[in-house]
Amino acid sequence: MTTEELNRALDEELDRSTPEVSFLPAEVLRRGRRRARARLGGYAAGGVAAVAAVAVLLPVAFGGGIDPDTGSFGSRQQDPGEYPVALDPDVEYIWGADESRFDEEEEVNAYITTPLTEELTAAWTAAIADLGIQTRPSFMDEVQRYNEVLTPDQDQSGAFGGWGGDESVVLAERPVYGGQAESEERVITMRVYPAGSFLRGAGTQSKNPNYLLPDARYLVPGCDPYTETVQFPEPKQVETTFECVDADGPDGEQILSVRPTEIIDGNTIRTITYLAVYRPDGSAVLIRERVWNEQSEPVLTDEQLTGLALALPSVPVE
Repeated sequence: MTTEELNRALDEELDRSTPEVSFLPAEVLRRGRRRARARLGGYAAGGVAAVAAVAVLLPVAFGGGIDPDTGSFGSRQQDPGEYPVALDPDVEYIWGADESRFDEEEEVNAYITTPLTEELTAAWTAAIADLGIQTRPSFMDEVQRYNEVLTPDQDQSGAFGGWGGDESVVLAERPVYGGQAESEERVITMRVYPAGSFLRGAGTQSKNPNYLLPDARYLVPGCDPYTETVQFPEPKQVETTFECVDADGPDGEQILSVRPTEIIDGNTIRTITYLAVYRPDGSAVLIRERVWNEQSEPVLTDEQLTGLALALPSVPVE
């Protein structure tokens, strides 16, 4: 399998795993869950209404924004202690699709469409078309609603775009609206998360750095540089840095762009970009562009990524 094929396979698995915020009591709730894969099918219909989106990025002038010495998100970064669920600092956690809702035998698919997801689909596909991106069929062409659960990542599956952690231990759950636009060169994903299920800002780097996943409490990784030995597919020393830009949107949004750079065996690789738009109502939109081939780089600007996020109607995640 080539690197490009591996990247594509891992990315598809990650997007399947990528939540009524229902934060459970701080104590660990144990419940058995059957692990079954979803039956994913159907492609998006064409002919959607056009949606105009204007992205206005205003540099943050208060509280420091990105600290020039540390690269950390400034005073708008939330205290990790504010996260509603107590997490063990020595354990890696992951948000993953709630597999207890998948039932292959009964053909139950946890990914569903609703009137709200149909509204989001129309806006999302129109905004993608406005960028001139030629898409190909994908299992999440249509925006769909599904649940995520927060679990310990005991098998480190999150490092490799896996399905999630140990679902016998579920600390929290949340609904997500998710969709994507896939081309021959890249995949652009969108996720809409409900208020109270994440912290604003860029979290400390995940203990499993292979896939540049953020700390489970946050939506984006970074912004502090680090060096790590990656074991898969073979041991390599990886130096990772982040270009982080903190900005304001036109209607009170807070916007954080994160562009990781990896140096592996002297080669500079930029395969992924994150942009989070934190809305005044407490919800957030995460846009991610990832290229299939590590010889390529993301091409969308912060303004274009922000335009995609702002094109989405601010419907409640429920």
